[in-house]
Parts: sequence; C-alpha cells; structure tokens
Amino acid sequence: MLCIAGRGLLDHQGCEIIAQLLAKHGIGTRILPNEAAARTNIGGLDAAGVALVFLCYLDIAAAPSSLRYLARRVHKAFPDLPMVAGFWTTKEDYERYGDFQAAIGATCYPTLNRPGFPGGCLV
Repeated sequence: MLCIAGRGLLDHQGCEIIAQLLAKHGIGTRILPNEAAARTNIGGLDAAGVALVFLCYLDIAAAPSSLRYLARRVHKAFPDLPMVAGFWTTKEDYERYGDFQAAIGATCYPTLNRPGFPGGCLV
C-alpha cells in the first residue's frame, strides 16, 4: 500500500499508525509526505508492487481543496489503482465536508468506528 499524508501537521503520523497496524497483518506500506505527490513530483513516483493508494487526512477542515487536487493527481498518475481517502476527523467536519466525496472519487472512505459516525468501510 502507498500511504500519502495530507498537508496537516499530524497527517504523516496518521500514516505511521496505519502502517504499523497493517504490518501486524503482513501488509507492507510505503509512506510518502504530501510534497512527494505534488504536481511536479507525482510523475516520478513508482507504483511497482502497490495494490492500493491511501490518502490520510486527520484534519479535513484545514485543506479540503488540497485533498481534491491530490485525489485528481493520484487518479491521473495511477488510474488502475483503487484509492481510499481516510478522514480521521470529528463527526461535524465529516458531515460538513462529506459532500465532496463524490468529487474525490475514492473507492472507499473509512470512518472511525464510533457511535454517531456515518457508515463506510469501517477501520
């Protein structure tokens, strides 16, 4: 799996947590900072051995437009790979910004498995 961190201060740490959890199940993860998927850099990314791209955003309210642009770049660079957009956020922000999920075009939107959160592929 290729995990691309959002632009927030803690998004990279979110990728680290996901990578640790997946490693316990034998799934390898390569973590990239947001800058690696910038418009000028994404063409140089190697997707060999990658089965899934995961976009990790802990604070979706801080940068909804950057998430949309990142998703477009990922789709263009890796059109055959499924993409998961992980929003680790509050229920209010999820509901507020959930309307642009269709614009992102991810395969799945995991949500926190807590009462009151909308469905999705639960993590």
